[in-house]
Amino acid sequence: MADPKLDPTFRNARREALVILVIYTVSLLYTILFCHFFAYNREPETIRLYLGIPDWVVWGVMLPWAFNVGVTFWFCFFYMADDNLDIPPDELEIESELRGEGTGES
Repeated sequence: MADPKLDPTFRNARREALVILVIYTVSLLYTILFCHFFAYNREPETIRLYLGIPDWVVWGVMLPWAFNVGVTFWFCFFYMADDNLDIPPDELEIESELRGEGTGES
C-alpha cells in the first residue's frame, strides 16, 4: 500500500527534527565518553589548565558547546526551510462552503 502524499511542511519539520536529534545525540555521546575517559581516575599532576579551566572540561564540554553554537547558526540560517503556513486557496474555499459562507445563502 502506497503512503499518502505528506504535506511539505510536515516533511520539512520531520527532516529538521531528525537533524537536531542526530546532532544532539552525537554531542551528548562525545561529551559523556570524553569526560568519562579523560576526567576520572587521573593523577592531578597530569591535568593541564587553560585559563584556569581543566583540560577535560575544555575539550569535553566547551568544545562540543562551541561546535553546537556553530551548527545551530548554520541550521537556522541555511538549512531550515521557511514554509508558507497560510491556508491554501482551495482549502479556504472548502472551509467557507462548509460554514455556509460565500454560497449566496443568507
